[in-house]
Amino acid sequence: MPFKKWITTGLPWVTLKSAYSVDGNMIPPSGKKTFSSNESLLFAHKLRKRADAILTGSGTILKDFPEFTVRLVPDHINKIRWLCILDRRQRVPTEYIEQKKAQGFKVLLSKDYIDALRYLGKQDCLEVLVEAGPTLLKWILESNIWDEHYIIKVKENQDVIEHALRYTL
Repeated sequence: MPFKKWITTGLPWVTLKSAYSVDGNMIPPSGKKTFSSNESLLFAHKLRKRADAILTGSGTILKDFPEFTVRLVPDHINKIRWLCILDRRQRVPTEYIEQKKAQGFKVLLSKDYIDALRYLGKQDCLEVLVEAGPTLLKWILESNIWDEHYIIKVKENQDVIEHALRYTL
């Protein structure tokens, strides 16, 4: 499906990943970067592995300076990913951007989601994984410019992963 979408529209396939705590919150407790299980983290790294680009917002970066690397599964040899940061107010520190470049990411700073997708499509990105906080995620969901959404719901004894697919041509 990602190739079919890209070849017919010029846009990458957009996969959203979000995780919610037992009380429905997306924000981990203070001092923690996650609240989901090891199995859910492994699943998230598999999604990263298949993506050509990771898209996030400045708020997510400022909150916890995420790695966005594939660490829990073997990655594709010599794979270079884009890290697309939506940053209308230019708040992301230069040091973070330079660190990501040093880790092998190509970094795209953009003020507009649609422009970013068009640019990534022109760079032959077939799939973009959105790892963002509640504000950007809500906006993207309401924009209807996404193709699938994995929702990780943390339950008391295990996480539940729900999948929504909305792609149509």
